[in-house]
Amino acid sequence: MKKFFLFFSLAFTWHFLSAQPYFFSKSSGTYTAITNPTVVSGSTPWSSFQSHTVPIGFTFNFFGNNFTTIFIEGSGFTRFDVNYYYLLNPYTVEMQDAGTGGPTSLSPLAYELTGTTPNRILKIQWENCEMANDPGSFANFQLWLYETAYTIEVHIGNCTINNPTAAFQGNANPGPVVGLFDYVQSIGYAVNGTPPSETMGSFSSITTVFDYSMSGVPTNGTIYTFYLGLGMDQTQADEIKIYPNPTTQQIRLKGIHAFPYKLKNALGEIVLEGVANEFIHIENLKPGIYFLEFSLNGNWYAKKLMKQ
Repeated sequence: MKKFFLFFSLAFTWHFLSAQPYFFSKSSGTYTAITNPTVVSGSTPWSSFQSHTVPIGFTFNFFGNNFTTIFIEGSGFTRFDVNYYYLLNPYTVEMQDAGTGGPTSLSPLAYELTGTTPNRILKIQWENCEMANDPGSFANFQLWLYETAYTIEVHIGNCTINNPTAAFQGNANPGPVVGLFDYVQSIGYAVNGTPPSETMGSFSSITTVFDYSMSGVPTNGTIYTFYLGLGMDQTQADEIKIYPNPTTQQIRLKGIHAFPYKLKNALGEIVLEGVANEFIHIENLKPGIYFLEFSLNGNWYAKKLMKQ
């Protein structure tokens, strides 16, 4: 598998093409198992790279392409197409069914579709997956796809890793691969660094996905969010700060005034919009995560906001 991706990636070293960029945020929450799972791995133990088909339940746009089906593997390897062009890796490392050799799977791979149109969420769950190169080490995690907003979330559950060097053998670093990859345009985004100080790196010429692993194991309750921006440059966006953040009453953007804006909730719904002279009042909004999109010098930017 890894040799295939090394060969494939070398064949697609195209220049970075114009596309909507993804932006990244990290937060914490309580990991909760899905309540009404549909198991796709069957009753017999699965192998690491065995593919399972999951219907998304709605049309999901990924790097400008629409998909209604997603394919998952016990390794955490996830793709939207049969050719492995469009990859979404929530926690990729070689894993195996903890029930290998037994009559039923102890590590079910399952999904659940929640909510109502146009705000449904597909939740895919990997439960009790054992590290193939470190038996006795296990991972639990979920992948969430949001309808309409096309937001992607990775939810990390209890991951007990006894020997990270052995468990993540085959990855460039002793941690999982968490990222988005488009091999047609040679675009990639991956979480890197050592928890709890993870950041997102972006790539305009990608190699095998295993080269982009984290340098450690993310903690229980960690949520990684990838969301679409509006043609902005990440470096410029990082220089603009919302304050106070978190907040309960109002926000402002340090150093700029009189800017058009749209404030969206986690589902991508616009809850406020207009032109801000200085402050944006949010005291009437429900507590939660929001994304502030604003225009400056003809370019659009996005920042994450926490309303308490």
